[in-house]
Amino acid sequence: MNPAFFILLGGFLAWLTLYLLGLRTFKGAEFILGLFIFFFAMLLQGLVQQGAFVLAGIKSNKDIIERGLMLVASLWVGLSAGFIQEGVKFALVRDKSKRQGGFVGLGFGIAEVFAVIINIAIINFKGLTPDVPFLMGMLSLAERYLVVLFHVATTILLAGASVRTFLALTGIHTVVDTLAAYYQLTRLVDPVKSVKILIITEAVLGLVVLVLLIYALPQALKEEEKEEVIW
Repeated sequence: MNPAFFILLGGFLAWLTLYLLGLRTFKGAEFILGLFIFFFAMLLQGLVQQGAFVLAGIKSNKDIIERGLMLVASLWVGLSAGFIQEGVKFALVRDKSKRQGGFVGLGFGIAEVFAVIINIAIINFKGLTPDVPFLMGMLSLAERYLVVLFHVATTILLAGASVRTFLALTGIHTVVDTLAAYYQLTRLVDPVKSVKILIITEAVLGLVVLVLLIYALPQALKEEEKEEVIW
C-alpha cells in the first residue's frame, strides 16, 4: 500500500484529536506561521547537518555504515534537529500565548506531513514503488500522528517559556530524533532489527507525547475558555 495514505491519515487524526480535546478556535495566522517555520527550520537543519558530514568526508549513508559511525551520526542528527527545530520555534513563539503556540505547532506538524508526502511523490515520479506492507503503513500512521501532537505540545510549552524549558524540550527532541535516525540507518543493514527499533522509537515517542500533552494542552485550553467568556 502507498504510505502517503497512512501519513495523511495520521496528520488528520492528530488534528481531529486536538479538536475533540478542546483546541477548536482556529488561529489561521499562527498556523501559517508554523508552516513557514517548518520549511525555514528544515533548510537550516539540512545545511548544518550536511555541512558537518561533508567536513568529515561523509558523502552518503553507506559511508556512515562502513565507518561504523551509525550511533554517532544518529546522535548528531538528533542533536542538531532538536536544537534547530525547537530553537526556531522558541525564537518565534516566546512572546505568544499558549493557544497561539499550539496552532504554530500544528502548522509545523502539518507542513511536515505534506513534506513527507511530497518526498513519496518524488519517489513515484522517478519510477520507484514506495509501497509498504499494511503493518508498516500503520506504524507510519502512528508515527505521523504522534509527531504532529509532539510539535503542538512542545510549541505550546515554548510560548512564553524560559531558556530552561527550551533546553529541556531540546533534550527530549534530541532523544526522539536520535532513535528515528538510528532506525533509518539500521533499516539499510538489518531490516528485521530496524522494525524492532521503530516500535521502540514509537513507544518512547508515544509516552513523551502523552506526558507533554497532559502538561501543555490544559494551559492552551484555559486561555481559549477565557477568550470565549462574554461579559
